[in-house]
Amino acid sequence: MPEADLTRAVEAGLTKVNIATHLNVAYTRAIRDHLAAHPEAVDPRRYIAAAREAVAREVARLLPLLRAVAPDAPSDGAPPRAGRRLAPAPSVDMSLSSRQSAGEVRKGS
Repeated sequence: MPEADLTRAVEAGLTKVNIATHLNVAYTRAIRDHLAAHPEAVDPRRYIAAAREAVAREVARLLPLLRAVAPDAPSDGAPPRAGRRLAPAPSVDMSLSSRQSAGEVRKGS
């Protein structure tokens, strides 16, 4: 879909945009490009890092089109700084309550 059409659709009220396949293509293309440029490469950390960076760049490029940019996000298409989240991470308390023993959890009560 052309980028202008995507932006118009979001502005018209579209609330869900599936982009996983698009990001998978960017990820895979970056791995292929890295391996083509470095046929001797054997360390997956190198080509996976290139793939992750490619996905981060693409997400940073798409967020403004989807009108989903954090207020302090870079406007130059650069990926977000390490450790910065666009939204707070959900927290889940996985601890046992003071009245519930591990045995009760295993029994399903």
